[in-house]
Amino acid sequence: AFGSYTAALLLYLFGGASFLFVFLFIFLAYVVWHREVRQEWERIVLLCLLVPISATLLRLCMIDLQVSPFPGGAVGNI
Repeated sequence: AFGSYTAALLLYLFGGASFLFVFLFIFLAYVVWHREVRQEWERIVLLCLLVPISATLLRLCMIDLQVSPFPGGAVGNI
């Protein structure tokens, strides 16, 4: 139940850009197990900023990766 609520919240907040969280989590897992976070902190920050920036761009270009009335989610509408 927690996973479905989390997915619904991410889709509401970020729209189609929420699918980028998969790459963020994969990269975070790679960094934690194979590298030091201190060496990769810039890339982690960049990936965290990529999601809201992508949501905004999806809203500006009106590109929707799923059927919803608001591409980019709530963050894209700000």
